[in-house]
Amino acid sequence: MKAKDICPRFHFYYGNMHGCNVLWMPRSDWKKMQMSFSDHVQLEIDNLPISKVAQNATVVAIEAYLSIGGNYQVDIYRLDPNDYPKEYNKDTYYVNENMLHIPNYNEIVQKASTEDNDNLREFLSNNVCMIKKAKPENHHLTFDALPISVQRMVEINQKSV
Repeated sequence: MKAKDICPRFHFYYGNMHGCNVLWMPRSDWKKMQMSFSDHVQLEIDNLPISKVAQNATVVAIEAYLSIGGNYQVDIYRLDPNDYPKEYNKDTYYVNENMLHIPNYNEIVQKASTEDNDNLREFLSNNVCMIKKAKPENHHLTFDALPISVQRMVEINQKSV
């Protein structure tokens, strides 16, 4: 069963609340991704919910890091030739690893017309939530404006093609 098929009211309301599509990822997949954060490796995302971002463009790199508040953020860099000369797009996702402890949890449950039951708690315990941030001014980038680590990944990928 796909994560979004479980607790659909909560899923739908939470996305509407943030005004964007919210991606849900099984916690086990998130943990696997976390294990590779210290290395620069190409992540295989085809079977993950985050693969939706690659439908109309080529993902060239994914970087995750701890933000100032101690939460993870994920930057996804895509190549979209239609945006030339700034053909690289950067999307940032805030990762919420502990939905059960967000300050307005009970209010969200109520407004989503669902209930705080074992099914919802199991779903939230077994998944992490990725919320797309609004597009920043640096959403469209040239190759030279990409972080050095992303430039390296692009170069490595070009050599392997």
